[in-house]
Amino acid sequence: SAANPIPLAKPDAFLFDISRIHRFTQRAECWMFKDVFCERLFDCGERVGQIDAAIDELRDSDGVQRALAIVLELGNFMNYGTNRGGADGFHLDILSKLTDVKSMDGSTTLLQYVVSVMMAHDAGNGPAAEGTAGTGAEVTAALEACPLPDPEVFKRAAEHDYDALAAELDALKADFDKFLRKVGEVNATAETDEEVHPFKDDMEEFSEDTQGIIDD
Repeated sequence: SAANPIPLAKPDAFLFDISRIHRFTQRAECWMFKDVFCERLFDCGERVGQIDAAIDELRDSDGVQRALAIVLELGNFMNYGTNRGGADGFHLDILSKLTDVKSMDGSTTLLQYVVSVMMAHDAGNGPAAEGTAGTGAEVTAALEACPLPDPEVFKRAAEHDYDALAAELDALKADFDKFLRKVGEVNATAETDEEVHPFKDDMEEFSEDTQGIIDD
């Protein structure tokens, strides 16, 4: 009877108490988003950081700039007298073909020659002596001491799908905007301090910290 209600079992009592929480569904979704969002943001941050590191190396490395200049100079020299002999630049896919260009006796590739020129320059000898490139152990030593950035920096960056990463970042921003709307709904419809705290304080702190990261 109403005067003597039947006690609820613990699971039922738990669900009943939850049903009495103001905007429980929205609150739960916000808490879940907060936990998952940090993991997603960290993952994206790792990938963006690796890409930024590769870009910084390409932009700031004197060795990279010098290597590109040597390739351009050699290309113009080999194409001297043709309409391609005075080029101001070249397509980057040319770099993957440097090993295809070989000396007349086939013992040296253009890539090896570029390395020898760079190493001779760094040793203070100017261009490679007598226009020849080292072979065997000399080339191996030159490659090991080559003043270029660690190739692992570029390998890590190349593993990422830039379009997929951009889409993930856009999705994070869209999900964060939805989160802010849900938080606003919970706070706006609360009638007492007990209904809004500590939810409001925790969500506002998280929102402020996260908004700064997203804006950056």
